[in-house]
Amino acid sequence: MINNLELKHVKEVSQIHFLSWNKKELSVKLGQQFIELFYTHVCLSDSAFGKVFIEEKKVIAYACGFYDLKKFHITLMRSFFLRLILIVLNSFFKSRLNFLEIKNIFFSTKTTKKSSYPNQHLGALAVRDEYKGTQAGQTAVKATINKVLNDLKENCSGCHGKCNEENIPMRKYLEKLGFNEVEKIEMHDKKILLFDLKFN
Repeated sequence: MINNLELKHVKEVSQIHFLSWNKKELSVKLGQQFIELFYTHVCLSDSAFGKVFIEEKKVIAYACGFYDLKKFHITLMRSFFLRLILIVLNSFFKSRLNFLEIKNIFFSTKTTKKSSYPNQHLGALAVRDEYKGTQAGQTAVKATINKVLNDLKENCSGCHGKCNEENIPMRKYLEKLGFNEVEKIEMHDKKILLFDLKFN
């Protein structure tokens, strides 16, 4: 069953994110407190939304969509500014982040400049670790992503997606959904691929 992402799901979704995303990802390095703030804002913002796939009263997969990514980032910073600064500083002093990674935090919004839909975004998605590679997990994540794309399609003319160059499964899945690669973005520790999808 697919439901809207609500505040009651935030801790569970944040845990899935923290455990299933690559440990080199900036959000994971910033820690669960940051991740919880992010998904809390997805629930509260009018520029973003999320969907969760529920089975046996637990979240199996989730995905988020953004109607206006720039507005989402601005209101996220305004809503949680002091807490976000403290999280970044804490991660830096604990050697989880370096100066270049902090720079990436502010550079990330510029990675969509060449997209035809820079503010409409399919992103922040994952499947629970124990369901990875299973038919149930694949069904859950595909259904959830399709639900998000259908919602975006009703409100936007297209959207963009991003993934690390080394994330071959995600690259192939975006291409299967009809996304076309727009650009390879060089960052200090990784290469990000930008994709666009035009809705008919």
